[in-house]
Amino acid sequence: MLGPLVGGAFTTHATWRWCFYINLPIGAVVVLFIILYLDIPDRSDAKVVTLGDMLRQLNAEGLAALIPGVVCLCLALQWGGFTYSVSACNR
Repeated sequence: MLGPLVGGAFTTHATWRWCFYINLPIGAVVVLFIILYLDIPDRSDAKVVTLGDMLRQLNAEGLAALIPGVVCLCLALQWGGFTYSVSACNR
């Protein structure tokens, strides 16, 4: 919750590298906890899933709704600023 505020203070008053210097030990601790406590069950007793079964489990409607939204977001982020700036729209 305070991460963006602390990161903004570091980049404004110190340098942006301090954000990485702080995140490196935190990330190392997280990786250590994952290595120690993550228990992935053995899949030897799982049944064999065919390609047809995997395609039937695919959420085609959700994918059809997600992809256009992601494309619109990417276009807005790519074009926003210089190509279609606010001052160009007010003419």
